[in-house]
Amino acid sequence: MSNKNSFSFEGGFGSQRLSSLEAWSITPDEYMQSHKGLQEFLAVNLATIQTLEGLAPYAYRVGRDLQTIIVAIGEARVQEDTTRYRIREPIEGSNNKIAAVTSHSGVILMGYRIQDSQQLVNFEVAITGDLGVSEETFVGGFHIKANDYRIGEMHLPNAYPSNASVQQGFARVLRSGVRDILSVIPPPTQIPDTLNS
Repeated sequence: MSNKNSFSFEGGFGSQRLSSLEAWSITPDEYMQSHKGLQEFLAVNLATIQTLEGLAPYAYRVGRDLQTIIVAIGEARVQEDTTRYRIREPIEGSNNKIAAVTSHSGVILMGYRIQDSQQLVNFEVAITGDLGVSEETFVGGFHIKANDYRIGEMHLPNAYPSNASVQQGFARVLRSGVRDILSVIPPPTQIPDTLNS
């Protein structure tokens, strides 16, 4: 049940999935915690991530934090009986844009640029699966991938669980997307006004 300090949306995610007639709410405190979680991810030393098991808790938490942010401020769209939320914003001071989409099943981030009247993708990151489960069971139940089109790299952590280069490559692309998201979303100090309706 929403109140004046929360933002309601139809549907849900993960194991907390709700019917289309029910609402799940995000409070300003939850938004602030997710904003803080994304900032903390930017400070992670990627060299410490050696395996899928080491990457999974970060990807899980970042996925949940991104869902919270996107639902709180994104535009809702219903497609095939599923409510999806989307953010699509230009990154100030550049020709780059960031797009983020979430539904109950996961998160997709995409960075792109406009060049010679064409839209060119810089990177794409997907964290899909049941984000309602605990991070301890994250490794087996998720599909995570990252493509960095700027340098022609694809990172599939599930396919190479013991390859540190793949795990760190995924985290690096994810961090690029998180940095871009943080550059376009409202800071926590503006959240009560944003979420009040």
